[in-house]
Amino acid sequence: MVRPSSDIWQLFDIEKTDKNSKAVCKFCCFKYAFPNATSMTNHILTNVQNVLWKLNKNMAMKYNRVRGLRRQKKKKVTKIS
Repeated sequence: MVRPSSDIWQLFDIEKTDKNSKAVCKFCCFKYAFPNATSMTNHILTNVQNVLWKLNKNMAMKYNRVRGLRRQKKKKVTKIS
């Protein structure tokens, strides 16, 4: 399989077997037996955006949780006069 010059190939790995080569998505490991730039671009635009959105949402939740814990620790500190 000759690798075309499209930038979309940077988001996929090439998995070589004895007879065929497959394109494997670096984000979700989806395999394309007969890859072409159009189908791979559509995959990234539809499926991977959902994955990235979920990752960003989870990261935001973790950040807010840690930030909340820091605020609770600050409230527990009292001044002794």
